[in-house]
Amino acid sequence: MLLKVLLAAALFVSTEAHYYYRYALPMHPHWPRQRDWNRLKERIDGGVVIRGEDEYSVDGMYYNSRTNNPQPAAIATPNTVSEVRCLMRFARRHRMRVSVISTGHHTDMRSTADNSLMIYMKNMKDMSIDHNAKELTVGPGNNFQDVHAFVKAQTNSTFVQLTGADYTVGPFGWALGGGHGMLGRKYGLGADAIRAATIVLASGRVLKINDCRHEELFRAIRGGGGNAFGVLTSLTFQLFPDPGAVHAWWGAYAIGDEVTEKYSAWLASAPDHAGAYWVPSNAGSVVIFASCFGDDCTDVIAELAAIPGCLASNSAFCNSALVFPDYPTYVNAFPQINARGAKQYWMAGATLAEDLDEQLKLVNKWIMTPEDVPVTKACYANGIVGGASKFMDPHGEKTAVAQAMRDSVQAITCALVWNNLTPEQEKDLIATGDVFSETVLKPFSPQGWVYWNEAQHNFPQNDWRERYWGGLDNYLRLRAVKLRYDPWNFLTCHHCVGWQFDEEVDPAVCPESGCSCSNTPRGECATYA
Repeated sequence: MLLKVLLAAALFVSTEAHYYYRYALPMHPHWPRQRDWNRLKERIDGGVVIRGEDEYSVDGMYYNSRTNNPQPAAIATPNTVSEVRCLMRFARRHRMRVSVISTGHHTDMRSTADNSLMIYMKNMKDMSIDHNAKELTVGPGNNFQDVHAFVKAQTNSTFVQLTGADYTVGPFGWALGGGHGMLGRKYGLGADAIRAATIVLASGRVLKINDCRHEELFRAIRGGGGNAFGVLTSLTFQLFPDPGAVHAWWGAYAIGDEVTEKYSAWLASAPDHAGAYWVPSNAGSVVIFASCFGDDCTDVIAELAAIPGCLASNSAFCNSALVFPDYPTYVNAFPQINARGAKQYWMAGATLAEDLDEQLKLVNKWIMTPEDVPVTKACYANGIVGGASKFMDPHGEKTAVAQAMRDSVQAITCALVWNNLTPEQEKDLIATGDVFSETVLKPFSPQGWVYWNEAQHNFPQNDWRERYWGGLDNYLRLRAVKLRYDPWNFLTCHHCVGWQFDEEVDPAVCPESGCSCSNTPRGECATYA
């Protein structure tokens, strides 16, 4: 297999001039004229809004406001697969870059790009259940709250769909990047649960894919990250038995060594039906959100409840667990930590069980070290990986998920959040974040792994290919799929598979009047709002 990948890479080097060309820009001969846009509008029932029209707006669409909001040339909202197919053929005919957005939660704005044809999937909200196969098929316009309600009603609370903790997130971007969640240690990752998909290629061709049809493409979407290979219009997920009552324990503490040591020992030995989130901030406190599924939870929760020093304001929660009747009810009640719309910079890594205490103490030290400018510092240490997922795809033949994600017990993401800083102050602050990432997060992370869904923007060593996918071999295998199914590189974003082809770093992709971090040469944040 590796030989095939290397041959594909060599073929790309020798033939890239034949397959690749620069994206069209306004005033380019291939750029759509008004009559072209008008014809497209007639074919897309969900609507097409062109930049400059009164209805055009990207306000509220993006999670992160760190840079200028990228300005797509047009935002198209398809209702059907045939309309997505029409849009892809339109983009190819006019040599337009394509971006795809569902719920818009990516922290590095990888669902958009300047001068792209943005395909906004919000109207494609079909859902169905095959009760015999115990599978859910879902459209990209749904979020987890929609999914939970549907599955609960259709199965009478006997089955659940794997999801993340934030119910406003959608299953597509989440699962394509790997997909960790509170049931991951018991049932596996979101990518593991994908059983089939419908995908529209850059050529406009529609494929039904699974582990027997277009196997390499199917593997690529299960952890390859983003819509790099085509536009997914449906995903079919395995459903799992409802795990029963959920015992939830939430504790708040002053940041200190004792609580860190006791929590680390608990997570390192926690059973697969339990997990937790460790959330420290530079306000000086850390909050632990733990959950345990099923009947065997008394001792699991008691060990956490025995940690001394619970803050008085939280004492009502520290002494005993809250019990929820089922998983969907728990997720809907789970505290949502949402920084949507703020200026923020994220850094990420993972932790093995034996390194938890040492790394979390270093993270605490960073959290409590003041910066020269007003900034909120927080981390989300997701103690919900490992467990059963560790053994589900040990050789990486079924999914593109890095084994490092499976081997770890914690996926940690830290963030700097600010407002009203000068461009120079922002640049300096981000530089401190990069130092922290390289010296505290990366050294502990197996293979330096970074979660694509909660991605950092800068990689000072330019090792993003190795770190997202657990090594260059896996990346080259994914790139070979990219070359086969999107040789024109229409579907592209910062650090997607295939990023940094020659045309991707060409300055023409980023007009001086509208640069953003996601499309400037080498990913630099060249222009600020």
